[in-house]
Amino acid sequence: MRFRNKKHIVIPIAIVVYTIVIAIYARIKYTPENQTTYLMVIGVNLLLAVLLYFILKKRENFRDNSKN
Repeated sequence: MRFRNKKHIVIPIAIVVYTIVIAIYARIKYTPENQTTYLMVIGVNLLLAVLLYFILKKRENFRDNSKN
């Protein structure tokens, strides 16, 4: 398989890893005053990574079907 077929997996995983690293760093360094906002931002980032996975997967399937 070519790397292009793995984009729908690699990009969202990179976003999730980035979100986790930044969340840990922010938690240690800044100790947010408003816990709800902190968790909401992390949740939105993770939700967007999941949505991006499904969008890229659908696009990849559409591209493969159009080639055939």
